[in-house]
Amino acid sequence: MARLDEVLAGEKSWGQYSVDVLGHVALGTAYALPVIASGIVWLDDPVPVVLGLGAVAALFGGVIREMVQAVKTGKLHLLDRSLDALQHLLGAPVALGIVLAVRALL
Repeated sequence: MARLDEVLAGEKSWGQYSVDVLGHVALGTAYALPVIASGIVWLDDPVPVVLGLGAVAALFGGVIREMVQAVKTGKLHLLDRSLDALQHLLGAPVALGIVLAVRALL
């Protein structure tokens, strides 16, 4: 995957970086999906609350993942890790869209 400093230095392309971003969004979706799905079922459709809970789950999962990766690789890359953790947040609206689409089809 491409880090932002590698892209800005010209070592990696923006395309490689965008694939990295899509991976973080997909992980954020995976982290938020169970929270959003259960929130829609139990809270009977208060979308802002459920989206907020999903965003918290996605961000928490992203922060934990980036901390584990930093320990595993031994390299901090603070700016890139911070951006990567924030990119997980984009998975919450995607998860909400998936849950609402499935609910509309049922």
